[in-house]
Amino acid sequence: MARILIVEPDEVLSRLIAGSLQTEGHRTVETSNSADAWDRLRSTESFDLVIADLDLKPFSGVKLARLIEMNHVPVRIFFMCDDRGVAGALSAALGTRFLLEKPFTSDELLRQVNRVLAGRAPNAFSGRRSGAPPAAGRYRTRSAATGRQSVDAP
Repeated sequence: MARILIVEPDEVLSRLIAGSLQTEGHRTVETSNSADAWDRLRSTESFDLVIADLDLKPFSGVKLARLIEMNHVPVRIFFMCDDRGVAGALSAALGTRFLLEKPFTSDELLRQVNRVLAGRAPNAFSGRRSGAPPAAGRYRTRSAATGRQSVDAP
């Protein structure tokens, strides 16, 4: 089965996701931040899939996906999001096959994982030249220090 990196700041949700995937025979590694995820992806560890929240620290899930693409890391990725506005904008820009909106069921998670691993949902950024921005638009992020929302252009 697949080796999956879960990048989710909510430890309880991360464990639930890992448990659902492990029940199906997948091997999982969990981390709560994008910097650790990027370090793991650049190391000798090998993953088949990254499941990443969009709202990560110290940099967003979209930036993590850009790093994966620009550095030609051979891994598939899809996002999780609990902000309906951001989810809607990202779905419109990239297509719903790259996004799992929170809350989701274990069955929905497993369907998405199986679809991505089977190749029926390519990487969010596949088909574009390396380094190209993922989509026109803006994504809201929340500052950990101030709690204020800001807008990042891709």
